[in-house]
Amino acid sequence: MNDVPQLTRQEFVEKLLKERYFIDEDNTWENLIRRVSKHATAKIHKNYENDFYNVINNKDFIPSRMPYMGTENSFSSSCFVFDMEDNWESIFDCLRDAVAVQRFGGGTGYNFSTLRPKGDLINTTKGNASGPLSFMHWFQETFQVLKRAGRKMAAQMAILNIDHPDIEEFIDSKSTEGSLWCFNISVAVTDKFMQAIENDEDWDLTWDGEVRKTLKARYLFNKIVSNAHHMAEPGIIFQDEIDRKNKFPIRTFATNPCLSGDTLIKTNNGIFELLNLVDKLFQVQGMDGNWYNSKAIKTSDSELLYKITLKYLSDV
Repeated sequence: MNDVPQLTRQEFVEKLLKERYFIDEDNTWENLIRRVSKHATAKIHKNYENDFYNVINNKDFIPSRMPYMGTENSFSSSCFVFDMEDNWESIFDCLRDAVAVQRFGGGTGYNFSTLRPKGDLINTTKGNASGPLSFMHWFQETFQVLKRAGRKMAAQMAILNIDHPDIEEFIDSKSTEGSLWCFNISVAVTDKFMQAIENDEDWDLTWDGEVRKTLKARYLFNKIVSNAHHMAEPGIIFQDEIDRKNKFPIRTFATNPCLSGDTLIKTNNGIFELLNLVDKLFQVQGMDGNWYNSKAIKTSDSELLYKITLKYLSDV
């Protein structure tokens, strides 16, 4: 540890900017956000350039990281989730789509729980499946030779459900320094699992309706906690809590919670842009079909900020 240079916070920030974000004439934070402001307002109105610069510099609005990196087709969002089915065609399609997103600078995430466990029978070849972890390593190898927008290594999120037969291997998959370094990993847990921990009950690992292994719930939870303390991973996703808060009829296995002002919201009085619902009482329909009182809240009182950011999110 003594060989690691000790940087001040300011020195670390400057080092990070130089390594990841400075291009062309950039040599200061101010020059960088000036470039971003020009890029963001070129499609809307150049008169907004100074305003855009000011809202970033004042930290009233921070775009996703990709505009800072100078990609021609920067995203207003940096995070994308892809699903996959338990067949080669779907897995290849997922990897292809992920490569397309990553090459323009976006990060990608996947829930690998749909893939059959290691050692399971493959009907077409009568061989044995290699399991979700093998495909994670395959994705890792692919992105190891690619850089996001040619400037930054790939960023990926992998999720596995707490009842998947390969969950122990998944929890330990980053216990060695440097392993699967293109990935962050999280375990999707349920209310039933948390209750099993509290009651010190057994927990079944299942596939296709069949119990493959039974462990103590506390054993699995302690394994998660131990690895998280040791290597800061895995994280935890509370799947049932996501489902309870999800207002759409399709189950969500990964999500970003923020909405832009032009997002359309279905209310009891019709469909409106979110911006037009700010500070007004209205109702939205829950998963149970009932209508619930809701309210949209501003995070800032600056009308100029809303005008600029909405144009940016629509046009960048």
